[in-house]
Amino acid sequence: MVVNVSTLNKVVSKAASRLSVLTRFLDFLGVSDEESSLNKINISEKFRLFSDEWTPKILAESNGQLIKIAKGSGELVWHAHDNEDELFIVFKGQLTLQLRNGNVVLNTGEMYVVPKGVEHCPKAETDTHFMMVEPSSTAHTGELQSEVTVSSDKQEWI
Repeated sequence: MVVNVSTLNKVVSKAASRLSVLTRFLDFLGVSDEESSLNKINISEKFRLFSDEWTPKILAESNGQLIKIAKGSGELVWHAHDNEDELFIVFKGQLTLQLRNGNVVLNTGEMYVVPKGVEHCPKAETDTHFMMVEPSSTAHTGELQSEVTVSSDKQEWI
């Protein structure tokens, strides 16, 4: 393999420039390069940052999957996600995933995956806290648009 030294120098220079910009941004935020790769997320602290219900907050992304948390009381709406599975994990309270063929009741520490295409309606006891893991393409209430729907571009990162 023959490498053109001039081309290699340009590539290295461009990469160094981008790294410098990233380093300055991390410095501005008060985060060192080492710290940025070691940051952990305290889920309990994140739940304390908001009080609104049925409005997913995004914590992280991994391999095209969004990790979201939400609080709920009462019932959301019946909907389905035609192309995506949706995983629910309960951290506090009780979440019932109403399905057309029966209910799945989740208590603290329990999880369930609603398969793609399955119509469901989440129903929560007062102040239930839960996590969802789903592809980034997943719409909040599937194809159904209602007054409780939060569009993907309005879902806040916290």
